[in-house]
Amino acid sequence: TILIALPLVAIAAACFLYSRYAPSGWTTGKIGLGMLVGGAAGNVVDRLLHGYVTDFIDVRIWGSFHWPTFNLADAAIVVGTILLGYSLLRRKPLTSGTVQCSPPENST
Repeated sequence: TILIALPLVAIAAACFLYSRYAPSGWTTGKIGLGMLVGGAAGNVVDRLLHGYVTDFIDVRIWGSFHWPTFNLADAAIVVGTILLGYSLLRRKPLTSGTVQCSPPENST
């Protein structure tokens, strides 16, 4: 149950944050967020339909050593997280002059 509920909460939080703070245009952050949400949703669908996530990509590195088996949803989560992290590191910090406050109303 926790392996279904936790990704659903993460998807809801990501959609909420995206709707509030997403910049305009195609950015690496939007693509990364889409991949992250899509991968999490794919794993949730697998868990709901089968009771487990089906991993089917098995990569042999050398000799008998195998990379841990994964699926496309797992790959999308990893690549999406990297793109999202990259876009957050690239963001320009706010300068003190960019925040505008409305002046206090005159009580007279």
